[in-house]
Amino acid sequence: MKKRIFISLLCVFLAITLISVFASCDAKSDAMNESAMGGAPEPGEDIKLELDGSQIDSESGEYERKIIKTADISSETKNFDKALEKVDELCKQYNAYIESSTIGGVSYGSEGGSRNARFTIRVPAEKFDTLNEDIDSILNVTSSSSNADEITSQYYDIKSRIEVLELQKESLQKMYDNYTDYSDVNSLISLQDKLFSVIEEIEAYETQIRLYDSKVAYSTINLSIREVVEYTENTEDDPFFKKLGRSFSDGWEVFLDILVGIITIVAFLLPELIVAGGIITLAVILSKKRKRRKADKRESTSENNDNNLDNPYSKH
Repeated sequence: MKKRIFISLLCVFLAITLISVFASCDAKSDAMNESAMGGAPEPGEDIKLELDGSQIDSESGEYERKIIKTADISSETKNFDKALEKVDELCKQYNAYIESSTIGGVSYGSEGGSRNARFTIRVPAEKFDTLNEDIDSILNVTSSSSNADEITSQYYDIKSRIEVLELQKESLQKMYDNYTDYSDVNSLISLQDKLFSVIEEIEAYETQIRLYDSKVAYSTINLSIREVVEYTENTEDDPFFKKLGRSFSDGWEVFLDILVGIITIVAFLLPELIVAGGIITLAVILSKKRKRRKADKRESTSENNDNNLDNPYSKH
């Protein structure tokens, strides 16, 4: 009886021990699989990384969207200097800055004057729309367009590539640090080249990420300003007859411009035309006189011949 009880307890103990061992092995196997999946993803699989909280939407769990906003604005102003001052004030107001600027031309006080300016403005993305509206309020905007380029996929794809390359770099660095067979110099040089190549690739991707971060954080506004005497009217909503009248007026102005151009050319060539006209007139007069003399000579010769025929005593 005691032997049976002892054998039963021994069996229970062995069963519990075996169960514990198998559970431990399964846990280690799962941990190794997870580690392997994280360090070396299979071909064709999407690489999923744990990113910091600032890059993940806390509500949806999705990546933070990365959008590059750009606007192109063409505008006019009657007070060029004042317009430049207002643009500078708006930049200060919205914590924006002028990345590049070009100003050319001369004022309307000079002959043929017309000044123009072009600015590339970088403004915090959250203030992009507001600054566009304020520009429309201080200038006569003739045309404008905006573009929102979403780069979320490209951005996090590069982030994933950097993460994988960092793991590769760490592995190569350990191999390089623990390398002991210095007799095989070629293998050492090959290992070093691979390590440097991975480091160079990481730096290139990090540069691209910094560029993306800059463009996402600060949107771009390309603003052009032209000095005018009168603003260009918006004709898109005008009725038909108003457009017809404006077309006739524009055509008449073009005709007058052509006429003025012709008169200007004639006035410029007038001295030469007068000299040429005098020469031509003199040539015509001399030609007419020469023809008259020839005609008179012919008439005189003809009369003499007639007189000789009528006179019986003339010698034949």
